Order: sequence, then structure tokens, then C-alpha cells
Amino acid sequence: MAQGLCRSDIDADRALVVAASGPAPKRWTIDRLTTLVTMFTLGRVAPDPRQLALWMSETSRLVADLPHDILAHSIDLAVQSGRHGFMPSVGEIRAVANPLAAERSQQLDRLDQMLGAQWLDADRENVHQSDGGFNELNCGGRTRVHADRFKL
Repeated sequence: MAQGLCRSDIDADRALVVAASGPAPKRWTIDRLTTLVTMFTLGRVAPDPRQLALWMSETSRLVADLPHDILAHSIDLAVQSGRHGFMPSVGEIRAVANPLAAERSQQLDRLDQMLGAQWLDADRENVHQSDGGFNELNCGGRTRVHADRFKL
């Protein structure tokens, strides 16, 4: 039997992508930035606490729109690829994160287009391969038409 997507499959996939697209919790971001400061200031003069608080506040504000998984990955890659021996700048983090966030946005747009498409009557009964190229598939316990199920 053929396999295909049902509208409910697309709804579920979209819900997962939306859930993964939430911004990183502020506490996590501050903790991650604190770890970076600790890691990069070992053996050096400790930064002024007021300057450190200002840097953390401003840096967390500038990356607050990034999804949690993308921010975590971007910080790691910026640290790994840094050649100057200093903490990665917001620009270095965003250079990794922005293309990933754009791809995530594009995925959501595509899923929205699929959900907004005109779905043909997929609940037709007794549709066989011989009547115009349609074949059946099982989706959620119901028979669904596989060919030409939606139009964009």
C-alpha cells in the first residue's frame, strides 16, 4: 500500500517545529553566557561585575529572538571556530544562527502552505488504481487518496 501524508501529519509536524522554535529561556541564556565568561577569563583579570552584568544583559537581549536549539548550537560553533582566543561576539553567534533560523522559518512557511492548500476529498471510498491513477493509502485508520491529494 502506498504511503503519504495526511493533513493531520502536517499539523503534527508543524506543531513540533513551532514548539522547537521558541526562544531560549532567559535563565538558560544567562547561565550559558556566565559559563562563557568563566571559561574565557580563567587565568586573566576578572571583569568588573558592573561591566559583566551590562555585557550579559545586552548580549542576552541581542540573541533573545533565537530558538533555543539554534542558539545553543550557534554558541558552540562560534566558540569552536573562534581563532582569536576571546569570547565569541554577538555577530559571530548570529553568523551561525541566522541561516539556521531562516531555514526554520522557511520550513514553517512551507508547512503553512501545505496546510492552506486545497485538499481534495480524501475520504472517497472504493477508489482503485484503475479509475484514473489514484491509489489508496491508510492514514489514521481511514483510506486516503494518494495521488493529487492537494493543490498549491
